[in-house]
Amino acid sequence: MAKEKCRKRNIISWSKYNDDLVKRGEYVWDLNFLGSWDEDLRTMNLGKKGRPYEFPDSLFRFCSIVMATSNTRLRAAEGMLRGILGVLGRKTPDHSTIEERCSFLKWEYPERAYEEHGNVGVDSTCINVTERGEWLSKNYDLKRGFFKLHLAVDLGTNIILAHRMTDEHVGDPGMMIPLIDDVIAGGFHPDKVLGDAAYDAWYNWQGLVNDRKIKDVVINLRSNDVHANGCLHKGQMIKERNKVGQKQWKLNNGYGERWRCECTNSDFKRLMGQSVHSRDPERIENEIDCKVHTFNRFKKFRGQ
Repeated sequence: MAKEKCRKRNIISWSKYNDDLVKRGEYVWDLNFLGSWDEDLRTMNLGKKGRPYEFPDSLFRFCSIVMATSNTRLRAAEGMLRGILGVLGRKTPDHSTIEERCSFLKWEYPERAYEEHGNVGVDSTCINVTERGEWLSKNYDLKRGFFKLHLAVDLGTNIILAHRMTDEHVGDPGMMIPLIDDVIAGGFHPDKVLGDAAYDAWYNWQGLVNDRKIKDVVINLRSNDVHANGCLHKGQMIKERNKVGQKQWKLNNGYGERWRCECTNSDFKRLMGQSVHSRDPERIENEIDCKVHTFNRFKKFRGQ
């Protein structure tokens, strides 16, 4: 009689999950900046030359997070602030001011509530610069291309550790080392780095194993890859792959863990949208920074 295979059930605590969703809404619609409005303005205008600020940065930080999570445009954001600030008798910034001030905000990764080391997966995804459908693009030849968002993800928590934006013509292999350098600079030490076959380049193997002393690097080997390119670790991987086969090699080295990177890409687009509203490259990058910051805060609630 064949043995039945038992799968580990993923038991969901619905009360905890519901509480996490409530915390997300509480974070997005946090109006505490209204209570510190005057003090924030006093601090910002202290020693400032020229015309003083009329609105604190905390107002536009709130506005940026709302726009990032609810697909709200600038003019709709102005109307939203009119509804909130009008009740308090405060002046409302127009949409041009909102765009200008939101574009210069600095977004940092939130303080981590997880370990300082772990497994890191690297992947990329496309970010559209317009929400028009394929029909318009095809029939009216309206093409704007897309941007590529390169991510380094903590595979234990699905939190984004580092990200970079490039245009559509930049390949994935050249972005692996910069991403891992950003991860290390942020105080996170990778125990293992995983990537798909797109990152199978000699400079990635040598840069991670030989130069950065990361002992466990698992990059999906191409079927015709037989050269170690001076990296002993890659040579051992090729030898093992040829001996046990591609499928067993992936199981032996835990390559299947990389799927969490794909999950993070999917979650990011589902929660933050897959397009940007800005048109200037610097403002697009700032908008993505806001989305990544907010996404990480959402993921962080799961650990509290």
